[in-house]
Amino acid sequence: MRYSTSSASSAFRQCSTRLIHNINTTLLFFWTFALLQATPAHSYLPKVYYLDMDLQLDTMTTATEGFDPYKSSRFVGYSLWMVPSGATLNVYDDIVGATALELDTFHFLPHITLVAALTQRPVEEIVERTRHLASLLTPYEFELDDLSQKDAYFQCVFATMKKTQQVIHANQVARQVFVEKQEDAPYMPHLSMVYGDFSSERKTNDLIPHLREQLHARAPETLTIPVDAIEIWCTEGDVKDWYFVERVNLNGVKTLEGPEDANNDHLERAQ
Repeated sequence: MRYSTSSASSAFRQCSTRLIHNINTTLLFFWTFALLQATPAHSYLPKVYYLDMDLQLDTMTTATEGFDPYKSSRFVGYSLWMVPSGATLNVYDDIVGATALELDTFHFLPHITLVAALTQRPVEEIVERTRHLASLLTPYEFELDDLSQKDAYFQCVFATMKKTQQVIHANQVARQVFVEKQEDAPYMPHLSMVYGDFSSERKTNDLIPHLREQLHARAPETLTIPVDAIEIWCTEGDVKDWYFVERVNLNGVKTLEGPEDANNDHLERAQ
């Protein structure tokens, strides 16, 4: 059989091309493998997904940076609520419900948020850490201060609470258990009375005076708000889509020390 020179040359070129391609692919594989071995994991994974082994979350850069969920009519994540106990809950629920009916707004469960917008952990871990948080706190009380308003859907009109030692301590402990909340704005304990969008003039001249009258009329139940449990709520999306997850009773051990000194060893383990 006879072979043409051109056919032999073509076959040689094809074999050479395949050989070079295979060599380049192999070299690229080993180079990439060596690079990954020499580079710490968190330097090539996107920072937003990186958590260390102790769940000390790095400062996270997300697409929602600068977004204020309180101003939107849609919220985010999970939230821990301190819901009034006993007759106090009934009184505040009556006032919030009647006001919602008058204004044609949403009737929500009266609550004082401990921490909000927990978005960086699965719900199972949030529940577990909330149980630990509850073991560090004993039942305490909020004291009504005044009424105020903001240009924010979820803080349209709200009752402000006095920043007592117990109230601030509970929030500080919560921020140590949920370390990603340590950089949040200073705690503003409040109980929202109205969700919605109303003009500042209407809130100042109409809604606040009316609600202040209602609160005074239902005293003393409205003046002191006892809480004995943390309720976990999914607060993702529109308020009508929110739902209850779990209630955890506060079961910490009372000590003779001040709140700021108690349970320090537990707090260290919580982190």
